Order: sequence, then C-alpha cells, then structure tokens
Amino acid sequence: MTSPLEESFKEQKELHYYLSLVSLINGSSLSDLELEIEIAEELEEYAICSGVQEAIKDAKRSSYKNIKLIVEELNSKYNF
Repeated sequence: MTSPLEESFKEQKELHYYLSLVSLINGSSLSDLELEIEIAEELEEYAICSGVQEAIKDAKRSSYKNIKLIVEELNSKYNF
C-alpha cells in the first residue's frame, strides 16, 4: 500500500511527464526541458524532475510520431 505522499509524488511525476511531452510536440527543445529540471532541482521539486527526466529519456529513444501517440493516449486522463 502506498502512502498519500508517495501517491502525490507519482501523480505529479506523471503530470509533468505528460506536460513535458506536450511541450516537445509543441516545439520546445530538450535543452528547454533540461533547464526546467535545473529550476525544479533548485526548488526541490523532485517529482517534476523525475517526470521531465523520463520524458527526455523517452523523447531521445522514440520518434515524433510515437511521442505524439503517447500524448494522445494521456490526453483523456488529463483532459486539457
């Protein structure tokens, strides 16, 4: 069983993973996301760091088309 704190971390990580992929689809660079990680680290927002790092990792090993498919799958979850 996960604690509320662990669940919150997971939710924040997943949200920032999604938002980072959306940013990439909309033209942000990997450098932009790396800067976001630096800022989040300074603020000690480690869930953000983790989500953005995962998005960068996936973006480096996937095509634009695959990233877009992931975003489309997650759109229904976040409903933005």
